[in-house]
Amino acid sequence: MRFAKVLMSVMLVGFSLHAAASQEILPEGVKHKLIRSGRETHGYYVYVPPKAPKDTPLPLMLLLAAENENGMNDIAGWNPIADANNVILVGPNIGTLASDWDELYDHPQWIHQAVEDTRKDHPVDGRRMYIWGDSSGGAFAMYLAFLESNYFAAAVVHGAVIRNFRYQMADFAARKIPIAYYIGTRDPVWRLEQTRAVRDALSTRGFPLHYVELKGADHNFFAHRDDVTGDAWEYMSQYALEAEPKFEPLDLQKIKNALK
Repeated sequence: MRFAKVLMSVMLVGFSLHAAASQEILPEGVKHKLIRSGRETHGYYVYVPPKAPKDTPLPLMLLLAAENENGMNDIAGWNPIADANNVILVGPNIGTLASDWDELYDHPQWIHQAVEDTRKDHPVDGRRMYIWGDSSGGAFAMYLAFLESNYFAAAVVHGAVIRNFRYQMADFAARKIPIAYYIGTRDPVWRLEQTRAVRDALSTRGFPLHYVELKGADHNFFAHRDDVTGDAWEYMSQYALEAEPKFEPLDLQKIKNALK
């Protein structure tokens, strides 16, 4: 409850990238970080459970928020799971429009740097790093999971589809990364026949898939958070990489050609 109250204070203060971290009222365990990539400065939040062991490598979750939200929103959504299971949460801030997530052309390199900087600051179990995405962030999470299947152990997606139903993106996966996939039966954005088509495209390609239709739920993850996070953590936490994580530099021309 206190985490949620402090989060509201954060929301009232605002999330300008250029505001000094000291101006933000952050919940215990949360730090606001800035990272320089090329000519741009990006912001992200890191949550380390205050009661987590200091010297034990912990699992990490990268949280990709929905349109018009930011890194702190989903940290609040996953905070109970993080506290109960000693999970480090990393929530990057990426634009406020769905187009800002599109095609991965700009984001993965600095997000990778943010994760690696977190690994330098805290003991992280590199074989147990996971990715979560909600709505627009969910479409982005699918792309990133396919492209970096030897970096993340598993992925969880809520309220999203493979953007423009370009299923050929899944063929980039060097490893059949396990995916938990959630959709509300009353989601006004995506119809069940669309998400079932994504499900079938992934299943026929051999991806381990945990597909869940949430009865009566709409597009709002936070309205049925407890129905998603516990089940998702139980699913993804059973998976770990067999070797140390390896991030593959993006071949943008190859991606663009595949998406034509």
